[in-house]
Amino acid sequence: MLVLPAVALLLFSLPMALRSAPPTLLLACQQAVTGGTELTVTATSSTSIDLSWSRENPSYAVKVTDLTTSTVVRSFSTSGKYASVTGLTAGHTYRFSVDSNGYVIAEDVVV
Repeated sequence: MLVLPAVALLLFSLPMALRSAPPTLLLACQQAVTGGTELTVTATSSTSIDLSWSRENPSYAVKVTDLTTSTVVRSFSTSGKYASVTGLTAGHTYRFSVDSNGYVIAEDVVV
């Protein structure tokens, strides 16, 4: 049995004109997972995004998972509350997670 995340179901509920349009990153389902910290995802192009979050900490680990191919495509550390991710594949679904001291402080899925 195939179980799709709610965000993937949102994609299938879009009008056909949007599904067959040239590939772009559609932003959907922005929500905080733990700690009350929102992760803001902003598409800067069809293959790049900016991430920002509000929780204060000296260092963060950012992980980008391509849910379309089930692979981690980026994993890096940053000391700020902002990160840019480039080289994404238009039309793929991604999970962005921000970790601090071993705890996910913010996570979002982008279709």
